[in-house]
Parts: sequence; C-alpha cells; structure tokens
Amino acid sequence: MFKLEEILTKKELRISELVTRGLTNDEIGEKLRPRVKGLTVRNYLYRDIFEKLGIGNRAELAAMYTDYKKNVTVPAPPRGERPDGANRAKPVARLYLLGNSRLPETISVIIQDGLFTIGRVDDRTYDEERCDFEFGSEVNYISRHHAKIEKTSSVFSISMLDPDSAGTFINGNRIEPERRYPLNNHDIVSFSAVGIDYRFEVLTN
Repeated sequence: MFKLEEILTKKELRISELVTRGLTNDEIGEKLRPRVKGLTVRNYLYRDIFEKLGIGNRAELAAMYTDYKKNVTVPAPPRGERPDGANRAKPVARLYLLGNSRLPETISVIIQDGLFTIGRVDDRTYDEERCDFEFGSEVNYISRHHAKIEKTSSVFSISMLDPDSAGTFINGNRIEPERRYPLNNHDIVSFSAVGIDYRFEVLTN
C-alpha cells in the first residue's frame, strides 16, 4: 500500500492535481514554476508519473489523485508495469524508410495525448524535453524538436515544431510553420530536403 507523496515528487504531485482539475498540458505548464511548455508536461506524465504509478492515462491519474486527497491508500504495481498491459499505448501508424540505409528503417508512431513528436538526440536536452522518436545526433539536418504528428479520431496531420529547421515535406511540398497539414496513407514524408524520406502507413487492426 502507498500514498502518492511516497512515490511522486512535489512537481509531479502538482501536475497530478492540475490534471485532476481538468487542465490541458499547456495550461498546466503556465501554472508551474518555473513555467514549462505543454510538451514538457506531457513528457512528465508519460515518462515519469504514469510509469511510476503503473497507469496509462489521465483518467486513471485523476481517480488515483482523488483517492489520495481522501487519504485512501492503494496497492502499488511494480514500476513500469500496468495490469495485463491493456493500457499500454500501441503504434497506430509507421514511417518506412525510403533509401538511406544509415537511418532507422521504421519509426513506430505511438500517439500519446493526441500527438507524436520527432526530433534529434542532443546532450543538452533535458529528459522532460525529449521527443518521442529521436534520430541520432549525427543526423545534422534534423532539429532537436523537428515535427509532430497528430491524430484526431481517424484523421492524421503533421506540422513543424521548429520553424527554423531544414524543413518538413509531404510528397515533395514543403510545409509552412504554424500550420497543420493532412497526412494520408502512403504519403511521403521528408524531414529536410537531403534524403531523409519515409512512407507513412496507417496500421489497421
């Protein structure tokens, strides 16, 4: 049996409280001190809080935090394990490499909080700011935070995270900053114009 303060840090408890109040990641980030980006809050949730508590979504966290405020203790599953794996996020799409054999052959798109982020490994990046998928540090044309794929219902879209990056292209057409572009099955996604090309495929059950 455990109480949340025995497992979570003060910051993680504060995030849990704000999730329970129904705030979005961006709204939570504005209330933290120091302030952080919504993407950073999302990483705290999925890489730290959910894993520590053995849960898989915000509703479970809200229920657990509500019990905590009522002084209810609950059994703690082993770190990183969720009962029967039912809540583990699964890939909804994949990006398949076209050409350059020095790059990852596939990128599994696992949507968490509606999006999937792509970037590059950088030793200066804090764990909470890392992307869901990261190319190696030697892939110079990829930004630390390069692009994101979002999913609403069954519709996918892609947009840039870094307006100063070498660019992201769909079927050879460069996408503009601060805009979402529809991402369709079998579209060719290029991260920069130097041969970092992938075919996007939606996975079916």
